[in-house]
Amino acid sequence: MLCFGFSLAYSCRSVQERYKDNMTVPSYAYGLFIILVEIINRENGLSTQIHDLFNCLGTIICTSVTIYYLYIRKFNIIYYKHKNYENEKTKKLDKKALLFYF
Repeated sequence: MLCFGFSLAYSCRSVQERYKDNMTVPSYAYGLFIILVEIINRENGLSTQIHDLFNCLGTIICTSVTIYYLYIRKFNIIYYKHKNYENEKTKKLDKKALLFYF
């Protein structure tokens, strides 16, 4: 499975820049989560519930950050581009209407 992932990543290296996602922040969040979990796992006095709590919270945080960077940012860009397009379209119509009345 790992070799398949490496070969897929190698074949996608020449993809156009607009199709590449900036995944540095989710990668750093995941790395920090792994370090935090390893520190917590080395503590002997903590209960299993605390280990599970940190595992669950870390998974939720990493998943949320990844979803934000993959989808929500792009949806916001699309929304604001569409909104700006509609505003420009309305301004052009208003200018034409003003010219028509005068």
